[in-house]
Amino acid sequence: EQACAHIVNPGTCVYMANLAAEGNHKAIIHTAGSSALGRMIIRYFKEKGIKTINIVRRDDFTQELKDEGADYVLNSTAPDFEAQLKEIAEKEQATLAFDAIAGDFTGKVVTAQPAGSICYVYGGLGGRAVTNLSIMELFKGKRVSGLYLTNYVQELAKTGKIREFFQEIHSRLGTTFRTNVHKVFKLEEIAEA
Repeated sequence: EQACAHIVNPGTCVYMANLAAEGNHKAIIHTAGSSALGRMIIRYFKEKGIKTINIVRRDDFTQELKDEGADYVLNSTAPDFEAQLKEIAEKEQATLAFDAIAGDFTGKVVTAQPAGSICYVYGGLGGRAVTNLSIMELFKGKRVSGLYLTNYVQELAKTGKIREFFQEIHSRLGTTFRTNVHKVFKLEEIAEA
C-alpha cells in the first residue's frame, strides 16, 4: 500500500526540500496543509530544520497537524487570515512558498511573503488560473514560478542523481513519507474508487 504512493507525493516533498536547502530558506508556506503531501512536508521539513506555515480550510485539522510537528497552522477562512499569514511570514522570514490552490490565493500568499520571496505554484485546486497578483509585489523582488515534478526527475536522470533521489524516498517510505490509506479498491472497483 505504501509502495502505491511512493513517487508523486514523496518525490515532490524531496524536490521542495531541495529547493529550500539550495536557497537557504528557513521557513516555508504551504497552502494544502492537511493533504497527504502537506503532512509529509511537515515531517520532512522538521527533520531538515525548516519551519512550516501550513494553511488549511477547517480548524479540526489544526491539532492533527501540530501533532505531526507543524510549527504554524492557519485557517484560510478565518477573518484575520491574511493579517496572520503576513505577520508570521515576516516573523519567520518565509521567503519560500508552495501553492497548490492557484486562482486568487497565490496573490494572497505572495502579498504575505517578505521582499525577495518566491512562490512555486504546483497545483490548481481552486480551478482557476493565477490571478490577483499585484505588480507592486513584483517590484519588491517577489517571483512566482511553476513546480512540476516530472521536469525535476528528468533533470536528475540527466545528471545521474536519480538513484540518490529514490534512495531518499525509499529510506523514509514507512515513516516520514507514509501515506494514511483510508480504503483499498480492487481493479474492477475503479468506478467506485
